[in-house]
Amino acid sequence: MLRTVMMTLALLLLMTFAGYAQETKTGVDVSVDQEIKELALRAYGVPDYKKAALLFTQTANQGDADSQYYLGRMHFFGLGVPEDYETAIFWYLKAAKQGHAKDQLVLGDIYSIASNMQSGSEQKWEYKRESFTWRRKAAEQGMARAQHRVAEAYENGWGVSQSSDQAAVWYRKAAEQGFEEAQFDLGVLYFRGGEFTKDLVFAHFWFNLAAISGDPQAAKNRDIVLKEMTPADISKAQKLASDWFAARQEK
Repeated sequence: MLRTVMMTLALLLLMTFAGYAQETKTGVDVSVDQEIKELALRAYGVPDYKKAALLFTQTANQGDADSQYYLGRMHFFGLGVPEDYETAIFWYLKAAKQGHAKDQLVLGDIYSIASNMQSGSEQKWEYKRESFTWRRKAAEQGMARAQHRVAEAYENGWGVSQSSDQAAVWYRKAAEQGFEEAQFDLGVLYFRGGEFTKDLVFAHFWFNLAAISGDPQAAKNRDIVLKEMTPADISKAQKLASDWFAARQEK
């Protein structure tokens, strides 16, 4: 019960910082003691969280975004320091404002959780919009998971105007990096049609890639699509998959 109350209070603090995503700076020039940072990373990996927390605090206060991310994570999960959501969010915001993609995604996820805790539709939308803004910033830096989150937001109209076309754009960005969930969801878009143009060849192609990665539901969906395809369609889908793997092997 106490954990839930503390989490709620921390989430409420987020709206104090609403709009910070608009002020994000990237490429901040900071002077960081790299030796201390390396020692902190080693301690974290052992793990010796208490030592890591002490060392990361030094480099985080010097402005190092990576250290701020780790401190935020450690306070959020109580690793070597007391579990403290307010302090965790403080450090997450510090790093996110410097353009740290992992922190931007974390904040986006926290805002998403917070939106589900709101009773009013206006408040829900405000939190979802802030969630989308942070996730979009991480996605623009090439983080596949963030790109998938952005695609989901566009598909469902979470904090942004609904757009199947934009959902496909962002699903594709993540899918082309090999992100299995995005490959699956892109297959669904192509198979379902509706606002988005139905294409059995691409539906089969993306389901096939997700299935090869080990998704059993993608394999079932691929077989469903297969029943509606012509021999020519099947040949095209197989060639797409062959070209895909050939291109990845060349990299």
